[in-house]
Amino acid sequence: MAGGAEAEKHGDVLAGLRRAHPRLLATVETWRAVRERRPTDPLYDAFAAQAIRQAETAASLPPITRVMVGRRLLDTSREALRRLGLHAAAYHLSGDSRFVEAARREMLAAANFSDWNPSHFLDTAEMTAALAIGYDWLHEALDEETRARVRAALVRHGLQPALSDDPELFFYRARNNWNQVCLGGLALGALAIAEDEPELAREILSRARRCIVNGLSPYAPDGVYPEGPGYWDYGTSYQVLLIEAVRTALGTDWDMPAAEGFLASSDFIVHMTGPTGLFFNFADSGARASFNPVLLWFARERRAAYLGAGAVRRIQQSLEKPGWPWKERTGVFTLLWWPPTDLTAGEPPTSFWHGRGANPVAAWRTAWNEPNATYVAIKGGGAAVNHGHMDAGSFVLDAGGVRWAEDLERQDYHSLEKAGVRLWDGRPGGQRWEVFRLNNHSHNTLTIDGQLHRADALATFTRADAEGAEIDLSPVFHGQATRVRRAIRWKGVEGVEIEDRLEGVRPGGDVRWALVTGAAANVGAGTIRLSQGGRGLDIVFDADRLRPAIESVEKPGGFNEENPGRRRIELHAKADAKGEAVIRVTLKPR
Repeated sequence: MAGGAEAEKHGDVLAGLRRAHPRLLATVETWRAVRERRPTDPLYDAFAAQAIRQAETAASLPPITRVMVGRRLLDTSREALRRLGLHAAAYHLSGDSRFVEAARREMLAAANFSDWNPSHFLDTAEMTAALAIGYDWLHEALDEETRARVRAALVRHGLQPALSDDPELFFYRARNNWNQVCLGGLALGALAIAEDEPELAREILSRARRCIVNGLSPYAPDGVYPEGPGYWDYGTSYQVLLIEAVRTALGTDWDMPAAEGFLASSDFIVHMTGPTGLFFNFADSGARASFNPVLLWFARERRAAYLGAGAVRRIQQSLEKPGWPWKERTGVFTLLWWPPTDLTAGEPPTSFWHGRGANPVAAWRTAWNEPNATYVAIKGGGAAVNHGHMDAGSFVLDAGGVRWAEDLERQDYHSLEKAGVRLWDGRPGGQRWEVFRLNNHSHNTLTIDGQLHRADALATFTRADAEGAEIDLSPVFHGQATRVRRAIRWKGVEGVEIEDRLEGVRPGGDVRWALVTGAAANVGAGTIRLSQGGRGLDIVFDADRLRPAIESVEKPGGFNEENPGRRRIELHAKADAKGEAVIRVTLKPR
């Protein structure tokens, strides 16, 4: 396989193709090494045993059916990938033909679908990945009729729709997760059947090689994924699948790991996870970090023990909560990417991290591997990125095992689309910004005279270091103020101080400072005391200059989802005759 990379440079994208199956992500030798490792590594063995049990459970389920949720088939495609990965891995672990039969039923069920919903091509791409893995990993155990039917489905439902002139195929030029997921899924499908459909495979793989630079570009320069940590999970998982698939099948990696910021993005995701286990879930991210074995791959790739250590701790937790990792369709790849034992101990070398890019962030913490540690993360950027929110200047804060300053997460897409909301109209004045959870009224940032942030502007850091940071928010307030600066001073276990300075505001205009929380709140003289779970946080402010208020955000109304138990802590400043205002607040855990 060593000659694959050199030959591929001379033009033929299929140069160096491994003829034998399996060749996607794992080979015969890979699976032999997996089986040989089990007796020597108790934790690895326990995880493998759990994989077999989960495959047994999945084998008892009826085969997948073509169930649309609104305009998406995505849930079905993801379940297919989860089941087929489990069945194929369990067969290689146990040799039990029951898993081959279970996988055969699933693949034939998907092959019989009318289509894989190419109008929302993520659905097609993930189903293509699912059947490619099932077909490739079980190739020698499947009968020829089944192989032929699955190959035909991969061609008809997966690969050929990617070569049409349909405008839905924007993913080739997209600089976001769509590019990585679609190209990753298509490449897996093409590589799985390349010896039978060489010209089709060449076309798909040539496009993937040429266009994946678009999906890799947002990681630059430091690894911040502009769509947030949840979409980092999604896009990066498929990016790694693509890298590993061309490595094992072609003997090359198309230089993808060398893309600026890509490997560094593993530090981004580590620092965007607070001690509570919650993400700094900016943009359209969920808050709870799911089980994702891709950090194991980064640990191995970077020889970074602290990445492996964090992932292995989560694996240990998963063994105490059966079923948890197996809800994730990528869980089975843990078996392939588990690093050697010398890469499973340690902690990140720094407690401060800053990354630039379209949606820049900074984060500080008092300790690693301590659930009660104090942690704050803050961002610039804003709405003018894919999946962006009006959240420039927003922050989260953990202390004492409690998330005090929250991001409410995105609202379910389907719930909005079925109400007729034009969710993806993110232009200034677009209906996306009528959604409460997406605009600045739901975020821990500033609002001037009740107005929205600009949808076509981004905020930047002017400074970020271990002591604190400053963000120039002026662009997102264009037309409302001439200059807006938010500075944060990190005080460790004593919390943080946030200072906002505004110029050019309408004289007498209202400037609202906000913090959204699920904690109980009581207003005192110059202090708002938050309490939750036997812990507390004090919000200290100048009572002579700032007016406090507490507003429920539980029921925003209309098509907006409710936010049970959530309230917005507000501090209001009035711009003076010069149009200036200063808001200084200390957030102090107690």
